[in-house]
Amino acid sequence: MFYSLRRTGLFVLFLITCSVSSVAAIETLSFQAVLASGLENSFDSRINAENINASRAAVIEAKADYYPQLSLRFGQAYVHVYDEYSSVASVGDTVYSDSISKYKHSLSFYAQYNLFDFGRRKLGVNYAKQQVNIAESQNDQSRFENSQSLLALYVKALKLQKQIAVQQNILNGRKRIFNLIQQLLVAGKYGHQDVGDAAIMLAQSVSHLDQLRVDLQSILDNISFYTRRFYAAEKIHLADFEVSASIGDTAILTDKLPELRILEEQIARKETELAIARRELFPRLTLTGSYGMYGSNDNSYSDSLEQMSQRDANVTLSLVMPIFDGFAAKAKKQRLQHEMLRLKVEKEKTLADLGNRVSAAQRSFCSLQHLNIERSQQKRQIVQQVDDFNRLSQQKLTDQVTFVQRMIELEQHHLENDLQEVDSAAAATLLTLLQGASS
Repeated sequence: MFYSLRRTGLFVLFLITCSVSSVAAIETLSFQAVLASGLENSFDSRINAENINASRAAVIEAKADYYPQLSLRFGQAYVHVYDEYSSVASVGDTVYSDSISKYKHSLSFYAQYNLFDFGRRKLGVNYAKQQVNIAESQNDQSRFENSQSLLALYVKALKLQKQIAVQQNILNGRKRIFNLIQQLLVAGKYGHQDVGDAAIMLAQSVSHLDQLRVDLQSILDNISFYTRRFYAAEKIHLADFEVSASIGDTAILTDKLPELRILEEQIARKETELAIARRELFPRLTLTGSYGMYGSNDNSYSDSLEQMSQRDANVTLSLVMPIFDGFAAKAKKQRLQHEMLRLKVEKEKTLADLGNRVSAAQRSFCSLQHLNIERSQQKRQIVQQVDDFNRLSQQKLTDQVTFVQRMIELEQHHLENDLQEVDSAAAATLLTLLQGASS
């Protein structure tokens, strides 16, 4: 910082002179540390992790169609025959030729296996796997969006921190000016109006400094939402951005950004869903088998349960083919086709939008880089002006009030340069995030 370059002479008036009984340790935070903590601890990270796990479980669920379906059924009933000459009775789903009222039980084991379905099972598994890809890309997109949000918050907080440091120096200068004018009031060099104006400027500086501190704490609280950590403004020092010199050398592959990958995978998944819909009217070959145990007794429930000596078994090979479903399958295919076309248009729109955003980020970075030379020249000019004013002040060629006022102006000019440097570093960091998201 500018005020740290000169620690001697009258410029020391701009340093904080108040002493405190105890000083808490100041924690230095970098953007990379905040970013890593935010991506690891944010609610979105936990939500996306569960979403991915659910999608992977759905793949296992879809693979269940490759296994036979097994079931066990236990039926018990008391069948009362009103017509003793009737020859039909039943226990659950099992029909008997019987004409006597009695207790009846059945225990049946069923097995069913899908022999052939024109590839619907394979498509169903692929459909589930594509959802895993979508969930993972959504996680990447969420991380990228959170990174951008954290970058914006960090930039605001870093700017506020620099403004607070300068504003504290300005406040000290305003206090010095107010005291000098009060002392010179007696000599007649300044009037009561000058004292009032100095008091107003001092009060405005105090109010501005307090508001900056409130704003900084608010931004830190927003950062805490992502990192799940509390930051006290008076105990935190935000480090400047670390920008690589080769930041502009790596290309940004727009078509590899997660926002576009999500749409591509959604289109592929919709195509799979359409392929499944086209096979819904195809026949399905199924093998079914069952084995049953039956028992009955005219008078005793327990005897009927214990005397399950009757047996039967069957094997069925069935071919089921839907004939007419009220045009539901046709309408479903049309709906899926329109949804797929909509996704393709969205992809074109997103690709164009991403191209504009990437180009804007690159232009912003380049323009701010060109301004770095001008900022360096301005810094040298400010330092030279500080030297000149220090020398004039020591030679008594300028009064103290004018000197302090001029130093305040130089502080403000230096702050403008510092804030522009933050913007330049933020633009470079955004390019780094884009490069990482497209890799």
